[in-house]
Amino acid sequence: MLGRTIRIKIIMMPNNRILMKFLLVVLICFVIATDDKTAFTHIESSTAGIIGTILGGMTAGISIIFGILSTLGDKIPALTNNTLEFRSFLKNLKSDVLILVWCLVFSVLLPYLRVVGIPLISLPSHDLIPSRDILYTTAELVIITVAILTIREVISVMFSVFELSLKSENMNK
Repeated sequence: MLGRTIRIKIIMMPNNRILMKFLLVVLICFVIATDDKTAFTHIESSTAGIIGTILGGMTAGISIIFGILSTLGDKIPALTNNTLEFRSFLKNLKSDVLILVWCLVFSVLLPYLRVVGIPLISLPSHDLIPSRDILYTTAELVIITVAILTIREVISVMFSVFELSLKSENMNK
């Protein structure tokens, strides 16, 4: 029983760090959020287009790398042996691209929800509760931050896959 508990705690530790970092990002975005209409209109008008363009570029880059790796598949042991390291990179790449897709979806939906509101949810009015515009701006800033961090991670994973293929190719010679 003790070994099982230790394994569970070790598995949960990275998730706690990710959660703490995410909460820190939310807090920072909340502090810098504003209810100024010109500021959030500017963010809303540009965020979806930028994230969509970057997602298209990432998809093109990933497809080029996969095309290259598939043609060299028989020469690269990491691909032919289905190594755990290579599968890990692919799994991370897939999850990062899905996060970026969800950032795009939310960046398109949030301006609509700002105008219409979320059905069945109404914020109470009180001096200590921030305005609806500040909450939506916070959510948009969080989406932008998560998208930037995910893009950084996708680029890192793409280069790691490429380095792994080069390392495997050099070991084969």
